[in-house]
Amino acid sequence: MLEIINNILLVIQKDLFTIFGFISILYPLGVLLPKRAEKRLYNRLFCSFTISLGIVYLCLWIILIVGTLMTHQEPDSAAILNRMFGKYWWSFWLQIVLWIGATQLLRLPKFKYHPWLRVLIGLLLLVPVELVIFLFRVNYGGLIRVSLSEDILSMGGGLLLKLGMFICFAQLYYAGFKYVRRLR
Repeated sequence: MLEIINNILLVIQKDLFTIFGFISILYPLGVLLPKRAEKRLYNRLFCSFTISLGIVYLCLWIILIVGTLMTHQEPDSAAILNRMFGKYWWSFWLQIVLWIGATQLLRLPKFKYHPWLRVLIGLLLLVPVELVIFLFRVNYGGLIRVSLSEDILSMGGGLLLKLGMFICFAQLYYAGFKYVRRLR
C-alpha cells in the first residue's frame, strides 16, 4: 500500500507538477496573445486542478509518513525521525513545503493571473531544490559543462505525453466537478 502511495506521489511531482511548471513559465507568452474566453477557462481549470492536486499531495504525503513510521521497526523509524527532526531537518521539509505552498498560492488571484508571479510558481514546481543545491555546490568551484545525453525528440515526446496526461486529468477533474455540482 505504501509503495502505491509513493508511486502516486512520484507521478504527481515528476509529471503533473512539472507540466504545470512549464505551463506557468509559458504563461507570460499567453498574456501577450489576444484574450479569449477559452484561454481564461483553461487557465482557471489548470490552476484549480493544481490547487486540488496540492491538497491531494499533502494528504498522501501525510499518510505515507504516518504509515512508514507505524510499519517500520525501531531502528528504521528512529532514522526517519532523525531525518525529519534532526540536524538537517530543513532538507527533509523544504521541497514539500515549497510544492504545497506554491500550489496553494494559486488560490490568490494575484498569483493566478500575474504573469511574473506565475513564472515564479512555475519555477518552484519545475525545479527541485536538490538540483539547485547540487548545481550550486558543483558550480562553486568552476563552470559546469552540461551535455544533453538524451535525444531532443524523445525529450519533446516525453513532455508532450506529460502535457496530454495533465490535460486529460484536468478535464476529468472538471467533468467530475460539474457532475457533483449538478447533483446538488
